[in-house]
Amino acid sequence: MATIRLYLDEDVHPLLAAVLRDRGYDVLTTAEAGMIGRSDAEQLDFATSQGRVLFTHNVRDYMRLAQEYPRTRRSHAGVILAPQMPFKELLRLTLHLLAQTGAEPFTDRVQWLTDFRTCQNPRTAQRAFVIRRWPPALTTVRGPLFPPPKARKRRIRCLKNELAPDRSPHAPHRT
Repeated sequence: MATIRLYLDEDVHPLLAAVLRDRGYDVLTTAEAGMIGRSDAEQLDFATSQGRVLFTHNVRDYMRLAQEYPRTRRSHAGVILAPQMPFKELLRLTLHLLAQTGAEPFTDRVQWLTDFRTCQNPRTAQRAFVIRRWPPALTTVRGPLFPPPKARKRRIRCLKNELAPDRSPHAPHRT
């Protein structure tokens, strides 16, 4: 399988490397390379010397470094920026990224992992709508774009009551 080779920064959980290796990907961690505690620039230089794309949660520092490299006429093997997220989501997006990019060159490229956030199954993808229930409590319901007629009527009725509660036939008359 010809795919990009990853170098995980020390802020990325090592379990990600183990799972990706089990699926056949070439992954190296900072602990395995003996690079723990080194500066971000040294980490990026090491990843570049190994021909590996650096995968990190340290978005701010590596974004700055990746922007400095072209100014100094240097190149890097690539950087994947991933904000902190639950492990399951991180793994799903990483696998999606690796499947989509394949072996295409990553040189001098900065890629956001969240750009690969897509729906897993388009058949079950439905837009969410909100039904207003009485007493007021927002409930998110997964369903089609438009709610069923009864839910729509209930929501409209509740909204009318909120806008003009004094006009209700059961409201006490004020003089």
